[in-house]
Amino acid sequence: MKRLLSMVTLFFYMIAVLPAQTTTTTPPKLNLPQWVKDLRRAEAVAIGAFPLGIFFSTIGVDTWRYYDHGQDIKYAPWPLKPADAIERSSDEQKASIYIAIGISVAVAVTDYFIVLAKRRSRERAAAALPEGTPILIRKKPGAEAEAAAEEGAEGGEGAEAAAEAPAAPSEAPLQAAEPPAAGSAP
Repeated sequence: MKRLLSMVTLFFYMIAVLPAQTTTTTPPKLNLPQWVKDLRRAEAVAIGAFPLGIFFSTIGVDTWRYYDHGQDIKYAPWPLKPADAIERSSDEQKASIYIAIGISVAVAVTDYFIVLAKRRSRERAAAALPEGTPILIRKKPGAEAEAAAEEGAEGGEGAEAAAEAPAAPSEAPLQAAEPPAAGSAP
């Protein structure tokens, strides 16, 4: 019986490590307006800043209470609270939350203006280039092969090029340089 149970358990462990046979699809790229992207970033920054905001606002409200009540040890801020400390009232808890929301919004607005200044700086630098200056756009290695493979999947001629193109520059075949001709200066 133990041997059968061991075999069944081993069988399920082996099945568990097999990869699932699913096809992966990439979602279509959306061309959203810049203000939507900025709003999404501000939302993420504000939500991310909220935990730190609540931490610091709680310490601030606790410290304010401590000094407001004549430095009574029962009102000491969080790290110094005794076991019989007086709890914060609901108004003080609400104040901590409202201050944390204000801190989060302030961090998001500050981030927006920093990103906006950087964006305008890049645009001014690109506009200041003399006409005809090439602008280089960095792409991750293999992006060209992926684009060609996508075109090939749609029935274009890029399938053969994608199959022949190396995935990354480091995989490109090395070519030996031709030796200089006799009598020519290097």
